[in-house]
Amino acid sequence: MEVQRSEGGPRTIRKHLEVYVGNIPTAITEIEILQLFAGFEAQNVRKFVAGIKCFAFVDVGSERNVQLAVSQLNSTLYQGRKLRVNTADPDFSDKRSSADKDTPKTQATPTGAGNLVRKEKAAQASDSSTASLTPDPRKPSKDQSAPLSGVTVREDRRRFVYAVPTEMRGCTLVHVLRDCFGELVWLQSITELCGEVGLLLTETHPQTPFFWAIHLSEGAHADMLRLFTALAEAEEESRQPFLTKSDVYRGKRCLAELIQTEGEEGAWNRAWVQDVVGMFAVVFFVDFGTTATIPVMSLRALEDEAFWKIPPLAQPFMLEQDILSPRKLIRAVIKGNVTGSCVSEPHIRRLALSPQQD
Repeated sequence: MEVQRSEGGPRTIRKHLEVYVGNIPTAITEIEILQLFAGFEAQNVRKFVAGIKCFAFVDVGSERNVQLAVSQLNSTLYQGRKLRVNTADPDFSDKRSSADKDTPKTQATPTGAGNLVRKEKAAQASDSSTASLTPDPRKPSKDQSAPLSGVTVREDRRRFVYAVPTEMRGCTLVHVLRDCFGELVWLQSITELCGEVGLLLTETHPQTPFFWAIHLSEGAHADMLRLFTALAEAEEESRQPFLTKSDVYRGKRCLAELIQTEGEEGAWNRAWVQDVVGMFAVVFFVDFGTTATIPVMSLRALEDEAFWKIPPLAQPFMLEQDILSPRKLIRAVIKGNVTGSCVSEPHIRRLALSPQQD
């Protein structure tokens, strides 16, 4: 099959700074692709059409933007199509220039997880079944002690410095809490967590020590039941209207559909609008620590204060000595000992894993 290249003059191809985007409409223009990636400082586009298939390579200018674009746009909907967004260079994580030896290239990871000071050599996580280790947050399991395979990578124990993901930083969470909850009490309260804990993973940043999790306690269990029951009732009764584009702006609190794993049904959850790019909104799910890019017109209003009296369910953590596997892990339960706080961000608690999960 003949592949047609879009028109355009000679361009310098910087493959390690490009993002691959597939399953896009054949009629899409390069300008529209640039608009789609406008939030990631897109500079150049190479569009290809092969029969009814269309894909493109987008230069986003930096390796950090590559990671952000992949984590925020992959599997999002565009004109009724689920986008396939990935790094353009299959050897991206192995190609290092002499001027860039202190910055690792990771696989597609969530927002901010690519900002490492040095590459950590990580073994591929085993594909061993995690189905039995994935309790639904809406139906908390009584068994909170299942061992977790592939959580950490211990091939290199030398100490490295990892940049804190943007949505975990105190400066970001202050805006989230003020806009959504009107107070900052939660930010202080989570620093009090210490000792032996069981945690339900809700979001992980592969090949870094950072993750979000719900502390499995009686209080958290009660909050989960109250919140998810209220959200389910509101969805069933269709009490929450969809927002118009003019209603969506940075700082807006709303209801958005969260799809944590490909192929599963989405669930409506509390969200905060982090940015608006064209007809898409980058939203932060306050109860999961997850960021997603969602069509503006699919967001719903959630202004009733009753929904915002329950504090965020998940909080940020970091592993004390290890890093997470390259494979994204959610809904798995881990146990360990909270030993203190991250030096630069005191609200991020440090976790030493229990020996059986090392």
